[in-house]
Amino acid sequence: SLELMFLGVSRDHRGLRIGKSLAEATCKLAKSRDIPLVNVIFSSNFSQAIGRALQWDELCTIQMNEFSFKGRPYGDFTGEHQTLVAMGKKID
Repeated sequence: SLELMFLGVSRDHRGLRIGKSLAEATCKLAKSRDIPLVNVIFSSNFSQAIGRALQWDELCTIQMNEFSFKGRPYGDFTGEHQTLVAMGKKID
């Protein structure tokens, strides 16, 4: 499998479909290398929306508050982004 890691776009360039294009390019790369699966852990509402728009399979959802940093739940640091969603895409 090929893992898509750290999908993020500068605030100044959001809304230009850059994140979606990067995710699509990852699938094209996997196909060109005969890699049968792309997987990712999306940690923001924005990236999760990209995965859903591209019809990736949702494999697992975990609440941010299941993890902590220095005794504080992650959800305290992530604002509106309260879940981690593992997704996968079978490459045909």
